[in-house]
Amino acid sequence: MTAHWEWALDHAIAATPGATHLTFLTDRMLFRRGMLQAVVETVARHPEQVVTYNHDRVDDTSRPVVLYRCASTGKLYEVRAEHLLELYSKVVLTSAVPRMLNSVVPILVVEAVRQRFGTVFDSSAPDFCFAFRCLEVVDQILFLDQAALIHRALDRSNGQSYSRGVHSEDSLDFARGLVGVQWNSAAPIPEFETLTNAIMHEYCRAKDEARSGKFPEVDRSGYLAAIADDVKRMDNPDLAARTVAQLKAHGWGAEAAASTRICTPLLMRVAERAKRSAPVATASRWAWRGLSHLDICPPASVAFRFPSTEAALEYEQSVGARWAAAPSPKELLEGARVVDTP
Repeated sequence: MTAHWEWALDHAIAATPGATHLTFLTDRMLFRRGMLQAVVETVARHPEQVVTYNHDRVDDTSRPVVLYRCASTGKLYEVRAEHLLELYSKVVLTSAVPRMLNSVVPILVVEAVRQRFGTVFDSSAPDFCFAFRCLEVVDQILFLDQAALIHRALDRSNGQSYSRGVHSEDSLDFARGLVGVQWNSAAPIPEFETLTNAIMHEYCRAKDEARSGKFPEVDRSGYLAAIADDVKRMDNPDLAARTVAQLKAHGWGAEAAASTRICTPLLMRVAERAKRSAPVATASRWAWRGLSHLDICPPASVAFRFPSTEAALEYEQSVGARWAAAPSPKELLEGARVVDTP
């Protein structure tokens, strides 16, 4: 995957002489209606800055399909690179980091990353590899606190499969491409088989490459707590039990470990399946669609269920631009300032 990203980037730059900015649009994402224009206008006002944005999520791993929308204010924030790196050192994972698939990046910044590290992408997760390398070479980024994208086809997502602890044909194909690579070797505790640990591998790898002092040391208690939280999302009871045992072996406190019960993932999945088996709330969806034209919008906490991915996408595209504003994560805003409100 990393080699493909590097090839695609070089090909795009060579095929588009005079281009000043670059973004990746993956095969499982699409821009919400009107949002590409909003992003381009933001970039035009701040051409020297990396601009990142959020995404809504259509979970189609089972039926009914569920549409989840991110909380957002619609504001544009300037966030210091050092603040984002500090959050990740505490394993507070924010969507504001520039993963290329959620951002528009000046080609000058892309080339600064290449000059600093030799390549733009590397390792097993090119998106997070780039994010941390980019934060090494810039002083700040701009975060458009709005869902510009819709993330779909989670049943084809390697990250989703890794998070659940259940292999899919896609995740197995991804693993075959990494033969001979030691998984999560740079992470504080490589043996944890979780999505958080894969991200922290990229953080620690970039930290070791940069050797600049810009990357704080990983907070061990926050790291173990985040791994324990990963257990709650696992569908694989054997992996969940093994991870809990590893947590205890590495000093995860007895009281905290007791709250991370091995049965939790199974109970959570039973509850989720029961929720999905309930009738699709068609009447509620249509009521909100009508109210949205009066600028009365559903809060971000409302998740709607649909019979198909196509139905969820159609609803999101027709009503999504009118979602109600909601507070952003306080951890992010503590180190940010509002630039403007597009």
